[in-house]
Amino acid sequence: MQRSTFEHHGITLEFTLLKGKGDGRSTSIALHGFSRPMEDMVAIQPLLDAQSNCLMVHLAAHGRSSGHHRPLEPGDWFSAIDSLLAAEGLAFDGTLIGYSLGGRMALSWWAREPERFSRVVLMAPDGLVKNVGYRFAVDTAVGRAWLGQSERQRERIVRHMGWLRRRGLLPEHFYQFSLFHLETAEMWQMVIDCWLSLRRFWPPGRRTLRRLAAAHPGENVLVFSHGGAIGCGLEELLPGQRVPHITNCSISSLSVPAAGGPCVAGTLGDSAHVTNAAQGFNVDVVR
Repeated sequence: MQRSTFEHHGITLEFTLLKGKGDGRSTSIALHGFSRPMEDMVAIQPLLDAQSNCLMVHLAAHGRSSGHHRPLEPGDWFSAIDSLLAAEGLAFDGTLIGYSLGGRMALSWWAREPERFSRVVLMAPDGLVKNVGYRFAVDTAVGRAWLGQSERQRERIVRHMGWLRRRGLLPEHFYQFSLFHLETAEMWQMVIDCWLSLRRFWPPGRRTLRRLAAAHPGENVLVFSHGGAIGCGLEELLPGQRVPHITNCSISSLSVPAAGGPCVAGTLGDSAHVTNAAQGFNVDVVR
């Protein structure tokens, strides 16, 4: 596979294409994880149709893709990928795959345009929770100012983390995870670039279920997710109605009128079919 670059309205994308067995235009999109090369996503080939191509794109601040100290607009970045597909004579087949940071990008794209995708595969995705430290560093002016000059404090942070770890005050897994990002100046610079470049790439979490229902009139739509995510969707579709706590493994159902009127709730949070509602998946049926 050969790496190439594509320019679209000031955005540079570095990409490569894994060709399917056929000569068709049908193409899936795969987005890699933080600090990893896009070629990592070759491993997902068994998940794809044998005839389909797979477009792999370097995320912002990786390789020669744009994003170094430049906040990107999600719509502009996704539009650049669409233009890349068109320029290469490829047709998106509806399958989007994302790993880790790429999972956050995929989830953000799906939430903006859910009707475009027939299958979204997330592997250990980032973006399900925005922790307090990240929120401070990228969503506040003070945090961004600190982040911009944090390289001067990097070694001191590593020493303090080691002190806390030796005294049992810092969990080993958190220490190792943080050390991976802080141990070298080059890696920490990539963290800064990614955090600042992709700070607007978060799933909005609203309007998605109604748009999915509108894209499939008269059909049953099954949505699998965690209880909290399903609960947020139900609150959006049932304004003014009390939505009970939605546990994992439970089933909820409701009807969404094609004309855009009020939704009609069926079963909400039913977990009678499972013996342990604290584990497993959530199913939401939208008619």
